[in-house]
Amino acid sequence: PMAFFGLTYLGGGDVFKDFTPKDPISLGSISDDKFMEAFDKYAIGDTSLALDLQCDGLENVLRGDLHLILFDVLGRDPSAEELDVFFTMTDSETSAAISRDEFLRSLAVLKERCANPKLPRSYVSHKAYITDLTKHRRLEYEPMESLRRPIKESQTIGWNSMASPNTNQKRATLNTTDVTRNEGIQPSNYFGLF
Repeated sequence: PMAFFGLTYLGGGDVFKDFTPKDPISLGSISDDKFMEAFDKYAIGDTSLALDLQCDGLENVLRGDLHLILFDVLGRDPSAEELDVFFTMTDSETSAAISRDEFLRSLAVLKERCANPKLPRSYVSHKAYITDLTKHRRLEYEPMESLRRPIKESQTIGWNSMASPNTNQKRATLNTTDVTRNEGIQPSNYFGLF
C-alpha cells in the first residue's frame, strides 16, 4: 500500500525495520522440528511433477506451498508482517521447488534476524538515513497528475501534446463541391461531365 503513495520510490523497505523489540516476531521461537514436520507434509512426493522438475520429491516442496507450511506451523492465519518476513528469507526466484537444505538455511537466517530486531529509528549508515528522508519527501506534483505530461522526449509530439494556441480559428467552409453541384444527376452521365 505504501507504493501507491510513492513512498517506496527508491526501493522496497526492509520488513525488519518496521518492528521494535516491543513487537517481536514469533517465528523465531518455533522449533525447527515443527517446520520440518510441515515440510514433510507438503513435500512433492513421488509424482510426475517431481520428474518434470528433475528433483527428489521427498526432499523438495513447491515454493508456491511455502505459505501452507507457515499456516500449518502457526496454527492460525499469519499476519501480513509474518508473511513478509517469511518470504523475504526464502528466495522465490531461483526455481519452482525448494530443497530441505535450502529451507533449513533460510530458517537459520530467519531466526537470526528475528532474535536481533533493530529499532526502526536506528541507522547503520548515513546513506540509509538520507535515503529514508528522501523517500518520505513530498513531490512537487500530485501523484495522480504524474502522467499528465510527456514522460519521454518522443511523447512531446503526438496525441498527448499540448494543444496549439491557434485551434480556435474559424475556417471558411467550402460552399460547393463537385458532388453538391452535380447532385441529382444519374450515375450514368455523372462521370461524363469531366
